[in-house]
Amino acid sequence: MSEWPTTSGLARYRSERTIVKSRAVKFAAAEMLRSGVDISISSVARHAQVSRAFIHENQELHDRVQQAASEQKKRTHDGTRELVASSETQLRAAERKTFVAQIKELKRRLEAERVEVKHLKIERSKWFGGQIDELTRTPEDICALQDALQVALSERDELREFVGKESDRADRLERSLEAVRAAYKQDYDQSGESHSNVIQTDRFRQ
Repeated sequence: MSEWPTTSGLARYRSERTIVKSRAVKFAAAEMLRSGVDISISSVARHAQVSRAFIHENQELHDRVQQAASEQKKRTHDGTRELVASSETQLRAAERKTFVAQIKELKRRLEAERVEVKHLKIERSKWFGGQIDELTRTPEDICALQDALQVALSERDELREFVGKESDRADRLERSLEAVRAAYKQDYDQSGESHSNVIQTDRFRQ
């Protein structure tokens, strides 16, 4: 016939069970922090297979879970901020490289057009300045030279307009990046406040 456990035996058993469950809670909080799982009183209790009341009633465990949740939030914030900063840096570098290459090419073409226009002006001066015997030139040649000059001037003006538009597009892109950054920061701040409220109120939802 088995004997009923003594009062001291029950107390020792409860103490040992408390130690085991406390270790489980601490291990669960550390493991969830390491793996990036969302930390709250409820989630840690489920992971450690204890009741929420057990954590709430033990101030040390309650503080440990809240500290883990705060550390997780800080890591998430720092990681997100670094990711956003890195992405913005890479995007700006790529856009800057592209625009610099485009502007260099446009400047090269513009300079070539200026040289061509200068050459055509010199030729026109020769035609109409009497430096070359006009009798050796036909009216068709003169008209062709005038047309070529007008085309070159028109292309130069178009290039100037295109360079201006590309500069405006770069400015609009920069403003768009600033708007996206501001919107992302606002959304993240709001989600951070929501997560903090969950940690504070979770202990009363039993």
